[in-house]
Amino acid sequence: EIISKAARKMGKAAKMGQGLEQVLINIIINALESLPDRSRSVSVSVHIYEELNNSMAAILISDHGRGIRNDIINKIFQPFFSTKTDQGGTGLGLAISRKIIESHGGKIHIKSSFGFGTIVTVLLPIRSRMKF
Repeated sequence: EIISKAARKMGKAAKMGQGLEQVLINIIINALESLPDRSRSVSVSVHIYEELNNSMAAILISDHGRGIRNDIINKIFQPFFSTKTDQGGTGLGLAISRKIIESHGGKIHIKSSFGFGTIVTVLLPIRSRMKF
């Protein structure tokens, strides 16, 4: 349901195909798994920024989880890097997500504060014929 709401708000920014759906599911699952207990939350929001010929959709996934340590934040997009290998993590989710986003002219940014949470921002150009 979260992904459907995001798609409606983005309008022409993207068709909700498997690629973008996979990206959002990967990020949302990571956010949920970072929560130490159910008293903390994850939120998803979509914002549209329109300028002359450069309109962007921004999808923000934020959590109040454990956050990402400064010493590993630069490694999280590397294939096979995982902080969850003991839980079956392969280290491919964020690497694949970044590749999908960049293949459509987008970007992904992560800002995290260890012990307080993380904000993942997915920026996608708005084009009338963008497909995922």
